[in-house]
Amino acid sequence: MIIHYPEKGSWVAQLKPEQRPSFTFVIERAGVLLISEVSAGKTYISMAALEYLTPTLTLVVAPLTSLDITWSPKLRSLNASLHRDWEGFKAARRKPGRHILLIHFQLFAKLAKKLEGVSWSMVIIDESQGIKDRASQASRAARRMRHATRRLALSATPLDKTPIDIFAQMRFVDHTVLGEDFADFKSEFTYEGGFKGYELKFRPEKLPALLKRLEGHIFRLDKGFLKLKPIHVHMVPVQLLGEQRRLYEQMAEHGIVQINGTAIPAPLKVSREVKLQQITGGTIKEKYIEEKKLRWRSHHIGNAKARKLSWLLSKIDPPVVIFCKYLAEIPLIEKACAAAPGCRPARIRVLTGGVVGDERTDLINIFQAGGVDYLICQMRTGGVSIELTAASTLIFYSMNFSLIDFEQVCGRFHRGSQTREVNVYVLYATDTIDQEIADQIEAKKETFFSVVRHFTQSPVPPNVEPAR
Repeated sequence: MIIHYPEKGSWVAQLKPEQRPSFTFVIERAGVLLISEVSAGKTYISMAALEYLTPTLTLVVAPLTSLDITWSPKLRSLNASLHRDWEGFKAARRKPGRHILLIHFQLFAKLAKKLEGVSWSMVIIDESQGIKDRASQASRAARRMRHATRRLALSATPLDKTPIDIFAQMRFVDHTVLGEDFADFKSEFTYEGGFKGYELKFRPEKLPALLKRLEGHIFRLDKGFLKLKPIHVHMVPVQLLGEQRRLYEQMAEHGIVQINGTAIPAPLKVSREVKLQQITGGTIKEKYIEEKKLRWRSHHIGNAKARKLSWLLSKIDPPVVIFCKYLAEIPLIEKACAAAPGCRPARIRVLTGGVVGDERTDLINIFQAGGVDYLICQMRTGGVSIELTAASTLIFYSMNFSLIDFEQVCGRFHRGSQTREVNVYVLYATDTIDQEIADQIEAKKETFFSVVRHFTQSPVPPNVEPAR
């Protein structure tokens, strides 16, 4: 396909030469998974495709914050009516013209049957790792969209632990590639292993066959053309001592600890892992019944990481962003920030799931304008659809096993508008679950790149499915 790129005045014109092959790949196919590193321009490429193809009825599914911050402002530039609710869209689509419905993943799952009844010209699912769990409601809703004329999945990190994650996303992109029935995929590409054989594992010898099957449907765009300065990851060891170490070992061995005369059990492996992570951060959460209602409270049980954070902050000039997994850790982090040399309490701010809408936007704008020295974020809240390039230093006080979350957080800093080298500090308690998390993330990186490197700047195979 020969595309004439205008000099200015359109989304297509804004595409950099390095982005154009991925744009061509998208518009020539009915179904595509575009793996675009954070800041490489997946939204710009999508906007250019919407502008170029002029689909009549378009559905955009994305995380709520991404809809508010990224998609809504950009889509307003198109000659189309934009809707954030189903009823408004349903009434408007009977009129001539182009109509776009924007919904978040939760609403997508809720409206699945109604959405299936629409003859969509194009369906875009942003952050498509959100449908990688084939049994989730969002993934099942995506399966219902296979009738759309064009289907575009967007993600920087479409798989976390295993190539199995790609199945549900491809079920949306093109259900003929890996099939709709997971049983067939399971028998061909997986085996049962792990603890008591309950864990489904990918057959590594089958990777070449899987990659061959996926050719023509996946394109990966890395951000090397942005010529960013390097990102450095520094592992910062923390020693658990005294009572904090005793509680950790007791929980690890017996699955129960005593705090202030109260027993806090964690009999299952998954719950025990959570409690062990909490202990390394200096807290542990307890559930109890009060007035016939289930409630939660956290106990402070140690300061090992908080002390190391204080030491680290004494060596680093602000602004600094600190990420943590648990809400109960935030007061410990705030205290460490307040003790930093020259810190003013008013310049410490917190971003959690409770900060939404205009309040969230205002906070990010203040931070980017230099009005915040220390920003404390929950992992899932501060890791998507925002830009934090006013800082070049981020610290993980605690984190989870997800490579997706780790890469998304780093992408908030190491992106197009960043002019400095980025330094990432990971606090980890030695000889604890923290080390397991770090090791697993490194192992997942190897798995991820073994898949996606195959599709970087992919050649165009001749036998792709044409757009209907």
